[in-house]
Amino acid sequence: MMTISAVATAAGTGIAAIGQRNAMNAQADADRQRAAIEGQWAERRANDERATAQRAAGEEIRKAKLATSRLTALSGASGSGTDDQTVMDLYGDVMKEGSYNAAQATAAGEAKAGGIEYQAALDQWAADANARIKKRGANTSLIGGLLSATGQLSSGMAARYGGPRYGGYGRYS
Repeated sequence: MMTISAVATAAGTGIAAIGQRNAMNAQADADRQRAAIEGQWAERRANDERATAQRAAGEEIRKAKLATSRLTALSGASGSGTDDQTVMDLYGDVMKEGSYNAAQATAAGEAKAGGIEYQAALDQWAADANARIKKRGANTSLIGGLLSATGQLSSGMAARYGGPRYGGYGRYS
């Protein structure tokens, strides 16, 4: 009866260790999947930021064109002419400012998108590292559980059949 109890206890410990290992591996895989999905969403957000920046850049160019159109209309109405050097200088300055503002909008959007992508890459790396740690922990738990089961079985068997008899000075009797 003692042997059956020892075997059952050892088997239960081994099965629990295997179950714990499987649960930890499943959690690690789920964390990796979650990070991958969040990475996809981050990529979408980054693309949205780029698109928003492009729209803002287009709006800055549109504003510059409207300003130059107004400049042309006012210079023509004033009688100075649209080919006057001052008007041409103002026209160039307005277009340069519009181009600069558009570039600034694009750069700001690109920086924000890059930050989102960088954070997603860090999150993915962290999820992979945590998954590796969990899988190593799962294997360690399995080994510990199996060693514990072996110890329980050995203890039960020794109690049933008796352990080695020590006769002193390194000899068994």
